[in-house]
Amino acid sequence: MDIVTTLYNASNEKIFFILLAFSLILGIGKRLFMLKKCYNYIIAAFLFLYVIFILYITLFSRLNTESAGDYSLIPFHSYYLAAHGMKEMIRESILNILFFYPLGYLFASLNIEKINSKRWIIIPIACALSFIIELSQYVFKLGYAEVDDVIHNTLGCAIGLLMCILLEKLFKIIKKQKS
Repeated sequence: MDIVTTLYNASNEKIFFILLAFSLILGIGKRLFMLKKCYNYIIAAFLFLYVIFILYITLFSRLNTESAGDYSLIPFHSYYLAAHGMKEMIRESILNILFFYPLGYLFASLNIEKINSKRWIIIPIACALSFIIELSQYVFKLGYAEVDDVIHNTLGCAIGLLMCILLEKLFKIIKKQKS
């Protein structure tokens, strides 16, 4: 996905971190204030906008270039490169994890009975979305397609999901102690 190249643009990076913070605020705010159904609509709308943002950053904001269109099918190759002097690969890996974190967190924050029992479905969905993005970058020569990006994006989504679940449990414990 070569997200570092795209996110290195200061305005995109600021937008990304604002969206990341806002997703956390939404999720925590839901637990603190236990708002009604309108809160679900807000989270769903933000989730939709976040997916649009992901597609914009990874596909629509890029230009088709002849130098793009390379790929790496070696899992965890970025760690090999980092170990051999390319320290920027660690930053890229972390940013790829953070990039999909809000996707898992927001999806898990939705309070819909049918979704609550099947929250884990977001992980294969995130993996498929990341794969489609990487494939599109390769086919349309919009960036460097890497298996590592799919792995890191999926991991970020899973971490977001787990964080939401852990926060829910924490708020339940706090609520029980107050009663």
